[in-house]
Amino acid sequence: MPTTIPDAEQALALQTFLKSGPPELVSPEGARMILPEPYYTLLKHLARNARENRAATVTLNEEAITTQQAANILGVSRPYLVQLLEAGELPFYRIGKHRRLRLKDVLEYEAKRDAERHTILNQMTEDAVRDGLYDPENIFIPEGGRDR
Repeated sequence: MPTTIPDAEQALALQTFLKSGPPELVSPEGARMILPEPYYTLLKHLARNARENRAATVTLNEEAITTQQAANILGVSRPYLVQLLEAGELPFYRIGKHRRLRLKDVLEYEAKRDAERHTILNQMTEDAVRDGLYDPENIFIPEGGRDR
């Protein structure tokens, strides 16, 4: 897939346009369809990055990625990721001496990990409220809400 870098003015115009919600697509035959949410989210992400003059890459789920790329996605160090691989937490294969992972597997692991963390944090909060450790009415909620 070729790399293209949109003009910053075009990116700003698109970003502004997308703020009003998902656009409607119209086929050459006149058929209409609201842009589905996953594509709308992707388009907003691409426009924001283009406006900030940052490159963005669209990668297929089945595409192989390096351990460093996987570590970056998961927000962990590469040595820690290798420990996860060797412990069997994530599937991988080798090309020569180099480990490769499928993007799909990394994203599934990330979603599972995040869901587990969310469940544990909710349980800890419920336990703390039940035990009277703090008043739930005075909880600080970071900007962006509870599910940042």
